[in-house]
Amino acid sequence: MLWMLLLFVGASAQCGPQQFQCDDGACFPASYECDDEADCSQGEDEATANCPDGPICSAGDFTCAHGNTCVPDSWICDGDNDCGDSSDEQNCNAIGVCRDDQFMCADGSGCLRPSWVCDAEDDCADGSDEQGAHCPPKVDCASENLQQDSGRIDVLHYTNDQDCTWTVTVTAGKFVHLVFTVFDIELDDACRFDSVSVYDGPSTSAPQLLKGCGDRIPAPITSSSNTMTIRFVTDEDVVRMGFSASYSAVDHQHSK
Repeated sequence: MLWMLLLFVGASAQCGPQQFQCDDGACFPASYECDDEADCSQGEDEATANCPDGPICSAGDFTCAHGNTCVPDSWICDGDNDCGDSSDEQNCNAIGVCRDDQFMCADGSGCLRPSWVCDAEDDCADGSDEQGAHCPPKVDCASENLQQDSGRIDVLHYTNDQDCTWTVTVTAGKFVHLVFTVFDIELDDACRFDSVSVYDGPSTSAPQLLKGCGDRIPAPITSSSNTMTIRFVTDEDVVRMGFSASYSAVDHQHSK
């Protein structure tokens, strides 16, 4: 009986004098109340009743149900609980409610960001974001030795578990100049999962000039000799658009 009494006391204990207590008993610093960011699970630390002088949302913003937080309209029905009380993610399954820049699940179960579609993860309950004509056929890459003075490397709509290498060799005395025109690789701070690497020589043992991921197109790269190696590696999970790059033989090294 003693342990039941202690459990009851612990569950009903109040937060400290410098804390705000959420309806579910969680405690946060008092400064978190009315700071326009919902910290309680239901957003009551930003509720209008507690924050009567809350902001009036401007055009292009959504007013959360608890009344004291504004979020951009683009955050509505994006799969993230930005309001804290999930009001920005409610009523997202009604046919026709998705914005023009969102993908609607076939069963009406939600609206998705475009980057979530055809990424090898079922974000819709029915998996429709990974099926159908809106998802181009996935392709495997293939390692090659490229010995022309110009050409392209295209790996678009790539698959999982890839490891391909392209060794580019141009006319002796010239340099390889590589320009990316499309670049959309699974993002990670250290590019540990999917990545494109460029090496200044005939193999991956040469000095590395680039290891890239994400959707920011890298700057053009020029080798210090007539050879360059490009390696593309993917893991077993998320996929994105891929990359496309053109290469050419140039007479001089371009400034970095």
